[in-house]
Amino acid sequence: MSPRDPERYFKPEWPRGCWPSPDQRLLLQACLLEDESLAQASFLKWSERTDLFFLEDGLGTLLMLLPDRLARWHIDGYDDRRLRGIVRYYWVRHQMFRRDLRIVAGQLQAAGIDILLLKGAALNLRIYPKSTRLMSDLDIVVPRHQIEKAVSALVAGGWNSMFRSVKSLPSVTHGCHFKRGDTELDLHWDFFHGRPLTAEQQSRIWSESDTAEVDGIPVRTLSPECQTLHTCEHGLRYNETPPLRWIADTFFILKNAGEIDWQRLRIHANEFGLVEPVVRTLEYLQQWLGVSLPPGAVDMMIKSRVSPSERLEFAIVTRRMPGAHPFWRELPGRIFDFRRARKQQPQLTFGGYLALVNNLDGSLRSNLKNLSKIQLNAIAGALTSFARRATSVFDKSRPTHIVSIFTDERWHGWFPPEETDFGSLRWSTPHASVQLPTAPHHKKIVIEMAPIRPWPGDLHDRLSFRLNRLSIDRKTVHFDDWRITIDIDAGMFSENTLQRLEIRCEPLIAPGGDPRKLGIPVKQISLIGDAPRDPAVVAGPPE
Repeated sequence: MSPRDPERYFKPEWPRGCWPSPDQRLLLQACLLEDESLAQASFLKWSERTDLFFLEDGLGTLLMLLPDRLARWHIDGYDDRRLRGIVRYYWVRHQMFRRDLRIVAGQLQAAGIDILLLKGAALNLRIYPKSTRLMSDLDIVVPRHQIEKAVSALVAGGWNSMFRSVKSLPSVTHGCHFKRGDTELDLHWDFFHGRPLTAEQQSRIWSESDTAEVDGIPVRTLSPECQTLHTCEHGLRYNETPPLRWIADTFFILKNAGEIDWQRLRIHANEFGLVEPVVRTLEYLQQWLGVSLPPGAVDMMIKSRVSPSERLEFAIVTRRMPGAHPFWRELPGRIFDFRRARKQQPQLTFGGYLALVNNLDGSLRSNLKNLSKIQLNAIAGALTSFARRATSVFDKSRPTHIVSIFTDERWHGWFPPEETDFGSLRWSTPHASVQLPTAPHHKKIVIEMAPIRPWPGDLHDRLSFRLNRLSIDRKTVHFDDWRITIDIDAGMFSENTLQRLEIRCEPLIAPGGDPRKLGIPVKQISLIGDAPRDPAVVAGPPE
């Protein structure tokens, strides 16, 4: 079965939703289509429109699949050195993750803990060709009754929890983040977002799992049916990083995991309320990647009962919800998760639940003031921006354009906005970038920082910038207290609507036990035209 209008059916596209954008779909087709003439045509069309240097995070898995195909097609000249460099970088990261997985699995096994691998760690064992499924972290499941032992073993092995209240998490969510050095690990005790399973359901999933080994250490992986279900549920959720790896994951599961018991998949999807993400993923694979499914497989899934509540939740979690902070954007989906958690924990309050799952320092009430201030500042900035644009229609002068710090899809390598004593700001990581809608009449980029990081000692000589991959001459960068002004010229602009400014600096280790490596605290970025208004006129909240 194919949807009548796929261009409308698989909406909204990233960055407003979780479905691939047209360019991302071309890359998927180039890497996965079995008809290689169509795959090659998709690649050529994609390569004409895409600069590898500015490829979104999250697409590395697909790049790892490209070299073999390009070699077969005898295509060269497409930024070959950079593609090889990217693949080599990801391959090294993959070896580091494999080393860390071997160490963690050994530590947990020594403590007598059962181990089940999820996501990339599991898919690389037997699903992905040449183990090319990239990972950003390690995902491991342990039985609920072994959570305490597992946490103790990880802490003894040098892993630090990224949550403040690990002991309370099993009552409200499915897992906990740990970190050691630059490696992150997700310790799971449940399999799905916000869907606590009963002991009987947990036992059934474990009993259906398959055996495997990681460098001689026995582990388990999900059955093909549960792996399909888990991949669809985790993939079809909005993420500021394009989450389309789930499409490639499902593609290879159906191709390499062995025969799928479609009746069992339907029963599990119906039982866990996950029919919608499974059906939609299968239809996407049929429509855009030519995946052949057994007759009636999708029709059988469609006949399963899907409640209005499930449809509403699906519509919410697959879209970028409004809000200037992840707390507000995730809040609508949290309501559904809380209702399910409350069934197993009747004493749970909504405020306590939100404080735990959002890893807040203190109660929800004590954090709401800052969270609300961030949201109100974003609304005020949006209204100011609208008024400024409306005024500029009748004004021939070129006003300053202020780039909002609350628009995630333009800010790569930045932490979420936060409220401080110096107002709303956004910390960069040591290597971050932001997309700017610059035009030839723009002559300056102005970065306003908060007076938090020591200045100028550790930044004046160690802060560098690039615009569209071109290094910005130090002579054109001017430091004035907490303001940085960068002179630019039209020759640095690319043909794209958005230009990318990169920022590099030495990392600052945050005080107070904050594990983040910080760059610079930015309050606002402005683009100054060649006929700027009076500063008092153009100043105001960011758009």
